[in-house]
Amino acid sequence: MGKKEHPLRPNLEEITAASEFRRWYWLKEELVRYCRRVGISYRGGKAEIADRIAHYLSTGNVPSIIHPKKTSTFDWAREVLTLDTIITDSYTNGPNVRRLM
Repeated sequence: MGKKEHPLRPNLEEITAASEFRRWYWLKEELVRYCRRVGISYRGGKAEIADRIAHYLSTGNVPSIIHPKKTSTFDWAREVLTLDTIITDSYTNGPNVRRLM
């Protein structure tokens, strides 16, 4: 048993129900390892990964990931930036932004 393991906590590989999975604290590295084994995307934050695992345990289906599309047409590389410029969903940290800072 490793230093970080709780003596009563089950092995993640043995859990078959989302409710049981949610009862326990898991390290992100444990979640990533499990995702790789069962073929779930392990990208993103710990909460996102945990949600995917819970979905998988509930349904048996690997959840598809939907990446939101950018809706703003603001061009961060070419527009004149000021301290009043509103940050949009198309924000990129490039030379134009660094010049402002």
